[in-house]
Amino acid sequence: MNTATNPLAIRPTAVLRWTMALVLVLYGAGKLVGPQFQVYASELDRPLGDVSGAWLTFHYFGYSPVYTALIAWVEIVGGMLLTFRRHATLGALILLPVLANIVIVDVAFGIGAGAAIVAGLLLVGCLVIMRPRLNAIWSATVPPATSADSSLLAWAGRAAVLAVGFGLILFAMRGRYPTPISGAWLVVDGQGRLGAVEKVFFEHGRGRNLAVFRDSAGRRTQRHFEL
Repeated sequence: MNTATNPLAIRPTAVLRWTMALVLVLYGAGKLVGPQFQVYASELDRPLGDVSGAWLTFHYFGYSPVYTALIAWVEIVGGMLLTFRRHATLGALILLPVLANIVIVDVAFGIGAGAAIVAGLLLVGCLVIMRPRLNAIWSATVPPATSADSSLLAWAGRAAVLAVGFGLILFAMRGRYPTPISGAWLVVDGQGRLGAVEKVFFEHGRGRNLAVFRDSAGRRTQRHFEL
């Protein structure tokens, strides 16, 4: 029977939309009232350099309740919009950048293959739901480029934007690159014993010519160094 003439017929896109809505609400609820982004106390006790990418990501995202709630409500609201045939495209459009970022984070920080696959399937589902609109966008008549867009002055302006942007960053980074002594150093006496100051950190990058002294009690003192 033709689904267009039978309102009770189940459409494949309807199954996709409602399934995605359920999964997204589960993920959103997991952030609001569930364990998602929860970090074990045993992991929080590790030094930052020993924390895995997955736990580091969970702690970073879960550090701000506002950010966690924002992502959760985007997933919930976007998922519920998918249940409305009329507003499904809007829901998919809202979810698209969030899901794309989740896929990148899952892959780049080693969250897990299962999480990356689920997020990837949700992302593909959004594209499937948006397909009619995407076809309309691709087939739309594109206005011809204006002479102002292709003028020599316009191209010179684009080059200037790139040059100024990279130039300012390179200027700000002058002297902030690694030095021969950059890194962490143990402070020991002639017999290899630690003193009152156990470690000295010679920083670079954001901390230009910054030396941090850490004593046996864990206190840190900042100093300036010249090389």
